Amino acid sequence: MRGDSFVTLSEVAHRCLAADPARRPDAGEVLRQFRSLTSGSGFTLPKPVAAALDEQAARAFAHPGPGSSAGRSEQPTPACPPRTVGPRSRCSSRRLVLTAALPAAAGLAVGAGGALGWRSARDQERPDVDRIPRGVAPAPLWRRESSVIEPSSLVVVNDSTVISGAGAGAEGLVAFDVRTGRKLWEREDIASSRLLDMGEGWLLTSTDDDGRFSLVSTRTGVVKWHERRYTGNDNGNLSMAMVLGSRNGVLFFTAADRRVVGEEKFSAVAYRIRDRKELWRTPVPDGFGDYFVLPGGGAAGPALSGSSLLLANTGMKWSSKGDLAYLALDLRSGRRKWRRTYEGVGKGAGWLALPMGEDLLVVAGGGSVRGLNPPDGRERWRLPVSDAACSGSAVGRGTLYIGNADSTIYAVDAGRGKQHWHWKQSAGEKKPFVVSRMTLSASGRTLFRSSPLETEAFHTRDGAPRWRLAMAHSTVAGRPGVPVASATGVVLVTTDDSLYALPVD
Repeated sequence: MRGDSFVTLSEVAHRCLAADPARRPDAGEVLRQFRSLTSGSGFTLPKPVAAALDEQAARAFAHPGPGSSAGRSEQPTPACPPRTVGPRSRCSSRRLVLTAALPAAAGLAVGAGGALGWRSARDQERPDVDRIPRGVAPAPLWRRESSVIEPSSLVVVNDSTVISGAGAGAEGLVAFDVRTGRKLWEREDIASSRLLDMGEGWLLTSTDDDGRFSLVSTRTGVVKWHERRYTGNDNGNLSMAMVLGSRNGVLFFTAADRRVVGEEKFSAVAYRIRDRKELWRTPVPDGFGDYFVLPGGGAAGPALSGSSLLLANTGMKWSSKGDLAYLALDLRSGRRKWRRTYEGVGKGAGWLALPMGEDLLVVAGGGSVRGLNPPDGRERWRLPVSDAACSGSAVGRGTLYIGNADSTIYAVDAGRGKQHWHWKQSAGEKKPFVVSRMTLSASGRTLFRSSPLETEAFHTRDGAPRWRLAMAHSTVAGRPGVPVASATGVVLVTTDDSLYALPVD
């Protein structure tokens, strides 16, 4: 292809995804543009792709819509309205031209604006798809530049506001309307590597490098107070190591006593936000408190589960090899409840270990997923899987969604271990093994899975694919977009430099 082909592809993609249909090229123009990219280059589209483009263009010309040049007005026109499955409008035809032509002509070329990489997920009608053509990912509602990488640096509050931090080692906080992307407030003087919604209109922000944390209004961004008691300075001997979570207005974190160099001792701490009072601190064994990076969803690590704070032996002072162990502390008192090692359960980054309440720990290994009783390790149920299950997981309405090394997804009744469904890629679509991230939409009707190649959406009722996509504005290879949070009707997707909002459900 010619040297300027990717630039031209970017321009075409950007125009086709314009919010105003009047600014979008018609199907014929898009087709001519793609043909021109390959003329004289020695490259030709595969015959099935070329035939599909011709058929779609003919269909679009046979059913001219309000975006056609014959009826185009100088006034802006609304985007295509919600539709039912049936004859496609002109807007959908342009999207489908992109569906076939972009991957064929240039692979997943990353453009200068918008999102691309829309691909058909399954060639069958879905009776409940009423807003976009089947298999086609929805156009983003908005996009904002953002350096957010991890979900811990982003939170949705009151189902209406998304607050984003600057990430590890940086300061800054900004709030947007989750459905319009309109900026609500911003400040640049708050550490924000970890964000927690404390309820009642308050957000806790913390930094993992110096132990500071602050309480901020989610509505205005006004700071109520800063806490510097756990910075390890002259005013105290503990330095916060890692925020673990919160429950009913109480913050739980690990902290280190660094008075003796090279002999740090760690404690778990409970701190009540309302009156800034430390409720308890409990020393913990080596390897059970020296966390500096929280694991991804489903990977072995600390958790608030039922009435217990569970601390895993995955700290820096404990070898990554060996069996997983948990130490349980009472949330109210900090009293030690039990400690258990689970034979044959690994604790590396790719192992699934998911506490689900007082009486269930879901683990994987040896070609099966098992439900264990946490205090004594007794097996409650076992589900055979075709390959090693990885740590990427999601939980909603009593159903556990997990993936394995051959890219199969399982939906499992967490209480009984009964499989609801599984979805497996065809042999030609298999991806290399990675620890995928999974996220559910706010309604629980859509499951998202991300991989180094793309993000996929599935119906949770039966595992049927909804769509696939790769987001543009990603300059780091292998990061096409990761769904990190959801509000009603919206899912938030991050790349290395952008935050997108996509309509869902």
